[in-house]
Amino acid sequence: MLWKRHLLIFPVNTISCILIAVFIKTQNLASSYTNALIVSLCIGWGVQLTFAVFSRFFPNQSTSYLLGLVQSVIGLLVGMLLGGFLISGNALLVFLTPYANNGFFFSLFFAVVGGTVVVTLMRLKEQKQEILEFEANQLRQEVTLSETKLQFLQAQIEPHFLFNTLSNITSLIPTEPLLAEKSLINLTELLRVKFNGSQNKVSTLADELWLIRTYLDLHNMRLGKRLKFEIVINKSVEGFDLASINIPSLIIQPLVENAIQHGIEPSILGGSIKVLVDIESNKVLVKVIDTGIGIGINQPVNATMTSRAGIGLSNIRARLSAIYGENASLKITENKDAGVTATLIMLREVPE
Repeated sequence: MLWKRHLLIFPVNTISCILIAVFIKTQNLASSYTNALIVSLCIGWGVQLTFAVFSRFFPNQSTSYLLGLVQSVIGLLVGMLLGGFLISGNALLVFLTPYANNGFFFSLFFAVVGGTVVVTLMRLKEQKQEILEFEANQLRQEVTLSETKLQFLQAQIEPHFLFNTLSNITSLIPTEPLLAEKSLINLTELLRVKFNGSQNKVSTLADELWLIRTYLDLHNMRLGKRLKFEIVINKSVEGFDLASINIPSLIIQPLVENAIQHGIEPSILGGSIKVLVDIESNKVLVKVIDTGIGIGINQPVNATMTSRAGIGLSNIRARLSAIYGENASLKITENKDAGVTATLIMLREVPE
């Protein structure tokens, strides 16, 4: 606030006036130290008061050097008149003394220098404030952009998952209507849970594992013996409440979807999927291991998986980067015997 700024300047201004009064007396520009101190303080406080008044009524011009010069001169004249009045009752006393000419120019010099310093400090403060406001606006824009990006990425994944699941159920209706009905009931329950929390970008680890199990059950009904799966909770996790561990919603499901579509389904014999959950220090580790057809010999891991898995993996990486920065990762490796392992590592809590 304005008064706080001038309150901070006041002690410095007063000390400067005292030093100037000492200097004036040593140069024989005043008849006594007391008179020099009175005039010096009146001029210093007069200049500061002038700056305060102008800042109040002309806030947009407070950092103008020209206006600062005008304020310094006005403050100087007010201070000299007040000083003369306090010393003798004659406001013009300072102008009538033998030291008037030298004293006036000497005082004018210090008033202009002081005014210039004040204007410079105000400019620096204003620039600093502008920089802080710019950085704050930029940060708000980055947060808004990240949230929009996350919503866009999540919106891509959810319709993708829904479309594929409905396609699976549709394919069962002509040949196995009872199985299709059961699958539809499971899907309805799954969607009920997901849509109830559709406004949330965060889910619990327990909810995500339930979703994965339901999703795998749906595919198991369609693929039958060609798909086996298990969800393994490591012993190190037993001491944790999975319902209290927050992770980004729908962050694991695309990995399972890719394992089915690009590993198990293309294989004549099918295969198995293991979802392994572990907690190491402050991080959650999830591995999706399949025994499908794998990546392929002499093919780059990332390039191949990105091109074959579609939006799934690229969206997961983008979401991890937007949410956790460098504190999360997704690694795809080919298993020694068969299939692929997707390793997802992220913090145990989602940053706000």
